Amino acid sequence: MDVEKELLDIFNDPIFSDVKPSEIKPTSDDRLVQSFEEINAFFEKNNRVPSVSNGIKEKLLWAALQGILTNEEKLKHLLPYDRFELLRPKDPVNIAELEDVFNSPLLEMSSDALSILDVPEHLRKNLQIDTSDYIAQRKKCEDFYLYQEGFVQVNQELKSGKRSFVRFSSNQLEKAGSYFLLDGMLVYLAEVLDLSRSMKGHFTGRCICIFDNGTMSDLKLDTLRRALYENGYAIRENNEAVSQYLNHQFKVEEKDQLSGYIYVLKSLSTNPAISSIENLFKIGFSTTPVQERIANAENEPTYLNAKVQIVATWQAYNLTVAKFETLLHKLFYSVQLQVKVGNQTPLEWFVVPYSIIEKAISRIIKEIPISYDPVNQAIIEHTAVENNEKESIDTTGWKILTLNIKEIYFKEIVAGTKKEEYRKLKPSTINKYTFIEEGKRWLKKYDAIRFYVGYHKDRESALVEVTDATYSYAEQTVIYYLGKIFEVISK
Repeated sequence: MDVEKELLDIFNDPIFSDVKPSEIKPTSDDRLVQSFEEINAFFEKNNRVPSVSNGIKEKLLWAALQGILTNEEKLKHLLPYDRFELLRPKDPVNIAELEDVFNSPLLEMSSDALSILDVPEHLRKNLQIDTSDYIAQRKKCEDFYLYQEGFVQVNQELKSGKRSFVRFSSNQLEKAGSYFLLDGMLVYLAEVLDLSRSMKGHFTGRCICIFDNGTMSDLKLDTLRRALYENGYAIRENNEAVSQYLNHQFKVEEKDQLSGYIYVLKSLSTNPAISSIENLFKIGFSTTPVQERIANAENEPTYLNAKVQIVATWQAYNLTVAKFETLLHKLFYSVQLQVKVGNQTPLEWFVVPYSIIEKAISRIIKEIPISYDPVNQAIIEHTAVENNEKESIDTTGWKILTLNIKEIYFKEIVAGTKKEEYRKLKPSTINKYTFIEEGKRWLKKYDAIRFYVGYHKDRESALVEVTDATYSYAEQTVIYYLGKIFEVISK
């Protein structure tokens, strides 16, 4: 007897044609989350909470929100989904007004009956909306354990100073792997999908973001970009750039030999004459591991007869030690610490911010000629073209924006410390930065900016690459992101 065949024959009998598996009904928690996500969707679309004074559907959303706000259990359950902080209202809930809405007969209407409130398809405005333009919803991250250690490490490195907050730039959304601070919450850019650029030059696509509260969201890159511009920061490793340059320059192969260690140290001296000096660092090179080298620091004049703290170290391969040390010491000679310890004068201590040291090392590794401006605390790069007598770079076909700028900002741009230029849109300048096409105004695309200091004849100037440009609606300002310095013309 073939039991399997007999069972199939039974279930294929027409008598079972109306038998269907029972539907899995959503739980009350599912309905609660769905209701709150409708409120989130309304806020994301209209940039405001639902109001009791508008249409029926909006009034129902308002009533649902107030019902959540007056129920502690609902509040606790929905906090992970509160991506717009709607559950932290500034105004107290009006109970009497709430009861009037809850007593409305509309709340007894079924979803089918409420569909009469929808605008018919043929009467809706013909909006050009991408089919992938769906509303991002934050949900629980099931594999958060994979990211938790990273969040803990970033928090620790922010406290220790290894990482810091920097102004957000849209080009930081090009690749996954970055951390940001958004509305006081750490965010990890886990994945970037369908990356492209819009006519305005912005990155478009979607991204997967992990939040440090254990939630995740699939949202538009543009949504994340605008949110970070409004209320966020990028997070970077303070020695990240230098490490990349060193790793590239000293790419280890079998034939390579370790030259030694570049190090930056901070004195832990209790002598007020030393401890009172801000930004005092020792910059040097050691052929032995730094920990071994500083083991007897409190007894060596070169370390000011005091213990020291390692700020940064890098392994260096195929490097001429004497040349590297000479370049650094010559660069910072004007800020060298003048002190005697016994009969000796330590020569490797300098009063200079660590960020400047980091930048100097990276430029030396890249073999870029530089000098140090101690007054403005800036590294100045010197390109092949630095005066009017030398041949200018070929800019045929380039779109170049000409701007006048103050000398202090000019030096920061040339030194590489100022990476963004802001220009307010005014009636007198709007056509300089924008153009109109098909009834819409767009940002003009520029390949470079020619910066001039002042208006006199023999003024300094620099030609600087433009990597991106965005517009801040809140501040009505165009933001140009600066890249390579092609040319510097000095007086």
